[in-house]
Amino acid sequence: GIPAPRGLTAQDEIGRIVISWQPVDDSELAGYEVYRSTRSDQGYVRLAGSEGADFTTGRTTYIDSNLAGGSLFFYKVQAVGTNGLLSERSAFIGGQALADESAPGTPRNLSAVADESDTGQITVGWSAPAADADGADLTGLEGFVLLRAEGTEGALLTVDTLLADTRSYIDTGLQALTSYRYAILAFDASGNQSAQVLSSSTRTAGIPTPTALQAADGLGRITLQWQAVDSDDLVGYDVYRSTRSDGTYEAIVGGEASPFTTGRTSYIDSNLAGGTLLFYKVRAIGANGITSALSTFVSGEAATDESAPGAPQNVSVIPSETDPTRITVRWTAPVVDAGGGSRTGLSGFRLLRAEGSGSFIPIATLTADARQYNDSELRSLTLYRYTLIAFDADGNEGAQSSSAQATTIGVPVPSGVRATDGIGRIAISWDAIDDDGLLGYDVYRATRSDGTYEVLAGGEESTFTTGRTSYIDSNLAGGTLLFYKVRAIGAIGITSELSAFVSAEAAADESAPGVPQNVSVIPSETDPTLITVRWTAPITDASGATLTGLTGFRLLRAEGSGSLVPAATLDADARQYDDSDLRSLTLYRYALIAFDANGNESAQSSAEQAQTIGVQVPSGLLAADGIGRIDISWSTVDDDDLIGYNVFRSTRPDLEFTQLEGDGGSSFTTGRTTFVDSTVTAGELSYYKVAAVTSSLQSERSAFVSGRAATDDVAPASPSDLVVIADDSQVLVSLSWSGSRRDQGGGDLTGLTSYILFRGEDSASALAALDTIDASSTAYVDTALQAATTYFYAISAIDGSGNVSPRSSAASATTHGIGAPANVGAIGDVKSITVSWTASDLQDLQGYNVYRSARSDQDYSRLTGTEGTSFTTGQTSYIDSNLTGGQILFYRVSVVTTEGESERSAFDGATVQNDTRAPAAPTFLDGDPITGDPERLSLSWRAPSSDSNGATLTGVSLYRIYRAATSDGEYSEIASSSTTSYDDTGLDQRTTYYYQVEALDDDGNISPRSSTAAVTTSGVDLPTNVRLVASTPSSSSESPIVTISWTKSVGAILRYEVQRTTVANSSTDSDYTVVVPNDVNTTRSDDGVTRGTTYYYRIRAVDIDIRESDWTETLSITVSN
Repeated sequence: GIPAPRGLTAQDEIGRIVISWQPVDDSELAGYEVYRSTRSDQGYVRLAGSEGADFTTGRTTYIDSNLAGGSLFFYKVQAVGTNGLLSERSAFIGGQALADESAPGTPRNLSAVADESDTGQITVGWSAPAADADGADLTGLEGFVLLRAEGTEGALLTVDTLLADTRSYIDTGLQALTSYRYAILAFDASGNQSAQVLSSSTRTAGIPTPTALQAADGLGRITLQWQAVDSDDLVGYDVYRSTRSDGTYEAIVGGEASPFTTGRTSYIDSNLAGGTLLFYKVRAIGANGITSALSTFVSGEAATDESAPGAPQNVSVIPSETDPTRITVRWTAPVVDAGGGSRTGLSGFRLLRAEGSGSFIPIATLTADARQYNDSELRSLTLYRYTLIAFDADGNEGAQSSSAQATTIGVPVPSGVRATDGIGRIAISWDAIDDDGLLGYDVYRATRSDGTYEVLAGGEESTFTTGRTSYIDSNLAGGTLLFYKVRAIGAIGITSELSAFVSAEAAADESAPGVPQNVSVIPSETDPTLITVRWTAPITDASGATLTGLTGFRLLRAEGSGSLVPAATLDADARQYDDSDLRSLTLYRYALIAFDANGNESAQSSAEQAQTIGVQVPSGLLAADGIGRIDISWSTVDDDDLIGYNVFRSTRPDLEFTQLEGDGGSSFTTGRTTFVDSTVTAGELSYYKVAAVTSSLQSERSAFVSGRAATDDVAPASPSDLVVIADDSQVLVSLSWSGSRRDQGGGDLTGLTSYILFRGEDSASALAALDTIDASSTAYVDTALQAATTYFYAISAIDGSGNVSPRSSAASATTHGIGAPANVGAIGDVKSITVSWTASDLQDLQGYNVYRSARSDQDYSRLTGTEGTSFTTGQTSYIDSNLTGGQILFYRVSVVTTEGESERSAFDGATVQNDTRAPAAPTFLDGDPITGDPERLSLSWRAPSSDSNGATLTGVSLYRIYRAATSDGEYSEIASSSTTSYDDTGLDQRTTYYYQVEALDDDGNISPRSSTAAVTTSGVDLPTNVRLVASTPSSSSESPIVTISWTKSVGAILRYEVQRTTVANSSTDSDYTVVVPNDVNTTRSDDGVTRGTTYYYRIRAVDIDIRESDWTETLSITVSN
């Protein structure tokens, strides 16, 4: 057996229960079955796994998910062996799934993209929330609710509810050239809903609808025009027409060889009946199949046409050169109306025909584009005349055209047809046809003068009946009245009309045929059931006159001295008959009678006889019942060619008997006069027949006998002398034993079909069946073994009735080789699994090989180590890293010594943990301004050295940089970086910015943000040491002057700008006046001042890159009066 799992535990989680147990240490272990019930004492049901195996799992944990909160379940686990053995189920463990009361987080990355080829379609995409709304792990996601609003003011309405694995939605049936906004929220199985996230506005594609549609009436037509659509995607327009303003509008096919009606902004709808009121709409057609909405409708009415078309012209009539029934008529259409004016319409033509000098009658109405007509089914060698009339849609008909005529080609009809009566035949003759194209004649026959005439086949190997002017229709029944017509056959398939009919009646035949001659009867030399009869036909009637008819023969047969009876009816051309299914060693007599079509029969021929060949049937059959068999015997058949006997068996004497195989090879059952049938089922009644077999024949089967085999209820004796020997160089054991020779108790051996081999590991007390071996073998090689392991064996014998002997004495042997490691265990971690095992105590130990598979029962591959050895590792543990979260992997381990490698151990499995640990926050965030570039700052920081919980760092793939204008302001993401530095550009000079950085790993886990760093950009330096001096001349005619001076700014200064105002403490630019000139000098004189006024001045520097410094603080000065 295999031990039951122990140490079951159950961990309650939201919506699921995690069951785990201690691994079963057994080399035959294949996996585990997990059972669940709502009660601890009964009703356990096996749970299906997801690993593709026949059992629930190959791991020592199982997650029972998708459970309702508060659900209480009980579990048991059972070990499954590779040999099909199952352990007892474990003790139960109970668990209760927790309720989910936390809503999912908000869906991310919501986008809406209009389809460029479908005006009514927008594709919405999003990402699922990575956590619950409170930032904890996502406890469940059941689906999403998608909402939509039209325009900027429309209310959000539900579009659809979607499954949890949906990440996009195609919204169809929308209006073209319309803006839509979308929102989405997530919900879990417990009904918790996230907040909504709203997309920006998205406008559907489209093309404008044509406007200003107008309709103008015309004679037999309506002209439409509309305003051009202004769109780069425009390719053309479709025009739609209806007979009602609210009816169904159908697209009109244009004449520009394009898929739309027209590429212009006008369209003429012509060939209309006068007074027809029609309604029209127009649609613009864009590239990629985009179409606009239909325009508003307009209507128009075609004016009536009262002028008839002119007469058709150039009428010609051409007879076919190959078909005597066809003439081709051709013409041209009129180009003017009957009055000579422009033609206002043409709807078709009426074609009229006259035969000979007869009157014209209409034969066809043709369309306006017709210019030719093939007139068929005409009479050959006949004159026909033709004329045409043109008409328009309003029923106006023109005058007849001039007529034209032609005569059809043909072959003359045969004349002078005659029919002459004869016995069983009729002779037909006629006058010859004088025609150079004549090939021959077809003769037609009917049973009524007005019936269907069918052409007769001739005997001249031609396609027609005859090339002569006579024909004999023979093999007719006397008194048959028949009617005949003849047709002449010309070259190139031309034929004449059928002639007038003639009739005749074949005379009756009242004379019987003569007697068949030269009858012979020949028995087959190889087939005891076959005789061949041969004869010759009579050459005259019974009266000695010419043979008037022979329809067939009647063959008569008699067995022994019995009376002749009919055996077969044969055709007139038969000259031999093989009579089969006869009895062997039997005398048969034969005679024949000839008969004709009128029932006249000849006298019987002389009788001839012959005896069939054969073999004597076996006699004296006996059947003797035995245990599991029936013995059949019979008397010897005395035949020099005898080679053996066939024995046949059936379950009923009246059913089919089947030949039995025996010791005579493939040609017969046995060469003896006895046969032992040991293939019967005890208690069933069987029936037997026997046939003798020679080198070429088999006799009839004998009369049947029956027998019933007795039941075998005694087992064979136990096998003995069991010898078990382990191989010195391979992991295998050879077994041999002495077979059972008697039944248990010492009686004769009544049956032996096979042996059952038993094997146990490390003990003779727990042996399990290993294999069943045919009774013809007393040796076995066991190869499915583990190295360095002691195995115990025993063997039993079994007969055909299922009786099993006691087991033999047990014998044991220890296999050669190296023992596999024990206590192999696997523990899952983030992106890795650690495998460990118990150390081997072998002195020549070199190391261990670790094997891995995605399934517990197959496909294991050896892992390469990092120690530079030919084996995986020299330690008793191995870390399999760089794995993907959620992977389930299984491991086996082998021992490597100087002598070789052991078998692989029992497996253990583990699940790679998902990385849900965020990195720690980046540290030492700092920044520096860039000399010479006041719009840029260079940031740097130190990468985290651990995860946020202090555990080993599982990875950092990216950094996000955030910026704010104040230390406590709103931080916005400005960039991401895969390195620990970033240059922020496009900034304002001499401005302080505040930064924070966060780290992300490959699984999207986000670290806390770093501490805040404040960094100030460089810029153009302020002028310093600003001084103001006012001078007021004594003469009032001279202006006062204020002189401004300062110390120059550092850097490449292009100019200094000086401004003044009379408003104290003003920060409004419009209050200031520029003091010119703006140059690089550090002094400036202002002579635009007024006595008795106080002025305020400010200065700034501008460098060669037109970057400006800040304004200096204002300084004031009062100009004295």
